[in-house]
Amino acid sequence: MGGPPSDNKNSSVLNSIAKGFMTGTIEAIICYPTELVKTTLQLQSKTNPQYKGMVVNLRKENRK
Repeated sequence: MGGPPSDNKNSSVLNSIAKGFMTGTIEAIICYPTELVKTTLQLQSKTNPQYKGMVVNLRKENRK
């Protein structure tokens, strides 16, 4: 009826926020760097490639 939210509802909201935070963290740590490497490999010159593979590209990007 108009009373304060129950503990179960608060727990559900906090649980959703925690899951969203964890998902965003994983995205930032794993997906972004691999997308950067993939895009760099796709955009490099075909006649004079700067990178020979994903691992080499990732190592060079880490040094920058």
